[in-house]
Amino acid sequence: MANLCGAWALSGGPITVSLSEPDRSAMLARLPAQRVRQFSRGPLWLAAAALAHEGESCLALDGRAAFPMTGPRDLRKLLTRRRSRPDGLLRLLGHHILVCADAAGGRLELRRDPSGGALLFYALCQDLLLFSSSAEPLLAHARMRRELDAGAAAEFLLNGFLFSGPRTLFSGIHQLLPGQVLEASPDGLRLKWPEPDERPPDREDPTETPAGLRKSLQDVVKLAVGSEPRVAVSLSGGLDSSAVAACAADLLGAQNVHAFTYEFRDPLHLSEAPLAGQLCRRLGIPHHIISIGYDEYRNAVLETAWRVEDPSSLVRAARIPLLARAVRAQGLSLCLDGFGMEDLYGMGWSGYLDNLGRALPRVPQPDWTLRFWRAAVARAAPAGTCSGGRPAASPG
Repeated sequence: MANLCGAWALSGGPITVSLSEPDRSAMLARLPAQRVRQFSRGPLWLAAAALAHEGESCLALDGRAAFPMTGPRDLRKLLTRRRSRPDGLLRLLGHHILVCADAAGGRLELRRDPSGGALLFYALCQDLLLFSSSAEPLLAHARMRRELDAGAAAEFLLNGFLFSGPRTLFSGIHQLLPGQVLEASPDGLRLKWPEPDERPPDREDPTETPAGLRKSLQDVVKLAVGSEPRVAVSLSGGLDSSAVAACAADLLGAQNVHAFTYEFRDPLHLSEAPLAGQLCRRLGIPHHIISIGYDEYRNAVLETAWRVEDPSSLVRAARIPLLARAVRAQGLSLCLDGFGMEDLYGMGWSGYLDNLGRALPRVPQPDWTLRFWRAAVARAAPAGTCSGGRPAASPG
């Protein structure tokens, strides 16, 4: 569910002229009314659950974020620092999107964190820039076409991902890429990437990265846990989720952290349960195994297709309803995982695409390579499995 949406008048005029009251109400109705605060000044209208404002300036946040180890520790203090240093950096950790606006100066920044764990959609409607953490509020605006982007759909069906930049399945709606910033100013719109000192620390730095990563992860886990006395952890046994489980156990005590591991009933799919079990025994935390067969996974895919807005996450997200039910069965209401850590440090899918982009200019006939790489991947996949190997989708 979205917890943030807004509109910006590109003309610089009052937002009340560009955004009609029926459209504002329709967008707002897609947010949880009991949690949202609103801010309207000059060219800006903004609604968010986490919002701070001073005079003509405001900051809004959606998702999970941890503030820096030194400096401001809440949104209002961060805004105060931003106002005193307009060119200062805004660096938070965790899965989040951040909106920073100066109505008097006619400047707006939309930021998506480098992990890509939170989504930020935007659309242009004549002189309006609409934005939200979900596509639903944007589609509620009367001027949005509410049509499927046939080209994006074909690209997704062919590749399993959308590679063409900020494109989405919704015609006219785009999304910021992980780490990207959309800036609106009197000079127009500009997409940019973080400056070097805004990016995560160099993962090869032996003096700063281990301590910084540990403290940052502890901060994010503490923030995510909040006041919950007991939590679940989606545990694969890999480095990311294992680190989250260890931090949670340190914070709450081993008896208050329950680990959940998927296991697919398919001989072609390697089980992660044994490795995850070793870690659970080492940490002293309870371990639950979720056994998934073909029928359970097929039904979960159909359910998830109605819930997710990023089609590239469909295969992974299809397991989440099964996990959610198992977590609730244990009387737990919060589940942590290590999603996004590999992308944050350049080792995941985004890092793979970055390396592919650097290599293609040196490959003979790069157009041919891109055209047929998907076919080569499909031919290499074992028969009877879901492409990508996760999860196995063969009968029985």
